[in-house]
This record gives sequence, C-alpha cells and structure tokens, in this order.
Amino acid sequence: MHLSKNLKLNNVEFYCGIVYLVSCLYLSINPYFWSVWLVENITVWLLVILVVYVSVYHCRLSKISLILITIACVLHTIGGHYGFSNVPLGKHLVLFGEYGRNNFDRFGHLFCGALSYAILDVSVKKRIFSNKIMMYVFVFSAIVGIAGIYELLEWLDFIIAEKQHSELFLGNLVNPWDPHADMLNCCIGSILSMLGFAIVERKNLKL
Repeated sequence: MHLSKNLKLNNVEFYCGIVYLVSCLYLSINPYFWSVWLVENITVWLLVILVVYVSVYHCRLSKISLILITIACVLHTIGGHYGFSNVPLGKHLVLFGEYGRNNFDRFGHLFCGALSYAILDVSVKKRIFSNKIMMYVFVFSAIVGIAGIYELLEWLDFIIAEKQHSELFLGNLVNPWDPHADMLNCCIGSILSMLGFAIVERKNLKL
C-alpha cells in the first residue's frame, strides 16, 4: 500500500470538501430529530472516509466523481436535518409524475445511484476489470445491492422504532411500493451515470 504521489488538494477536491463541511456543520444545528440526523450522517461519514482512503492510498478521483459524491452527501445531510418527509424543497419537486408526496428522498436515491460513476472511475484507473461488460454489470449490481440493503435497514427501522421517527427516515409510509420506487430511482441514477461515464471516459476505456 503506497501513498499517492501528490497529496496536495486540487481545486475541485478543496471546494467539494468545503461545501460538504459547511453543510454538515450548519445542518447539525438543531436537527428535527437527532436519531435521524445521526443515522443519515453515519452513512455519509463512512462514504467520506472511503473517498479519502481511496484518494490517499490508491488513486485520485475525477472532478465529475467528486462533484457527484458531494451532491449525494449534501442531499443526505439535508435529509438528515429535516427528516426526508419534511424537507421544504421536496414539497415542490416532482419526479416521474409523482405528486402528493415529498419527493426529496427520490432525488437522494437518484444521486446515490449516480455514485456508480465514481466506482467506474476507480475501476478503470486501477485496472480492476479486464472486460468492460463485466465491469458495468458488477458496478450496477453493487449499487442495486447496496440500495437493497438500505431498504432493508429502513424496514428494520420501521419495525423497531416509533412510527413518527420512521416516517422521517423513510420519507413515506403510505405507499407499499415506496421501496420499489426508491430502488428504481437508484437504478436510473446508476444507468445514467454509467452512460455518462462511457461518453466522458471513452478514451480511457481500453481495458
């Protein structure tokens, strides 16, 4: 295990770090429900630690990867502060014709799927796969698997915790198809990000 040759932050790394740090500190002030804030931020902190570890010991992430990761982290931090069912902006968002609910969590799942871009970024730079099709299949399967595990955690939260707490965490308890819609949004985000990666990084995809 070796350190990256240049540990100096570039502009995108610096500004993405500042944006996340400021949002994390600001949104930690008087959150609507502390347990929801903690659960959402633990997942974000684990992702941030992973990104730092990969950047220091393996390879530097591309600008697009860092921006997508930052957006996903900030969205989850906002959701942790208000509770996904209470985010003011979400009441005005409409995604795929869904009305009458707070759709902020849908965008959170969409950008979680977009993290596929970063996984592909690392996979290509580290030459993990020798076959492009296998690489895309693995990354998509990994994202869908992570989304499925997250939905199971939400289900456990609903079983164990009180309903009010769970509604803030899940975003919606009325629609029995809500977990399916969440995973669908994650899949769409993953597919779009993989298509974007194939276009942007086409010169580097000679595995």
